[in-house]
Formats: sequence, C-alpha cells, structure tokens
Amino acid sequence: QTMTLAKSRSRNRYQFYIASVDSEMRRRRELEKDLRDALSRNQLYLVYQPQISYRDNRVVGVEALLRWQHPEHGLVPPDLFIPLAEQNGTI
Repeated sequence: QTMTLAKSRSRNRYQFYIASVDSEMRRRRELEKDLRDALSRNQLYLVYQPQISYRDNRVVGVEALLRWQHPEHGLVPPDLFIPLAEQNGTI
C-alpha cells in the first residue's frame, strides 16, 4: 500500500510506511468505490461560475464546475475526487 501511494503521488519517489498512510490508502479506496456509484445516486452536480471582465464589469463567460455531495463525508473537494476520477478512468 505504501508503494502504491508513492507511485500515485509521482514517479521516482519513495514513501516510508506510517500508520496514517495505511488509513489514507483505505480512505482513498473507499472514495474510489463511492465515486463509481456517485453519478447513479445523483451525488454529482454542476455549479456555474461567471467569468467577469473587470474592465467593463460584465459577464464574459461561465465555467462549469463539478461538485460531489457525499452522503457521509459531505462536500468532497474537487482536488480530492477529480484526480481519483482521472486515475481510475471515470472522467
């Protein structure tokens, strides 16, 4: 598990075993499993963020941002679940 974590963080890296690493890996596997079911359970939703031009103070575009409302963990930060989705092929 420690080796897998080191590889997932970046290439050519080492990682010492610590008990917290084990719990981090368990949580990661749990989130990966939950992420596979999140779409069918309607836990994913889009938030639209306007892009404002400060020069003339008007909306010039919109970003669509994906959010995940987990039933047990609450709002899962995108910097946590987007890399998981990229790594396991669900995105």
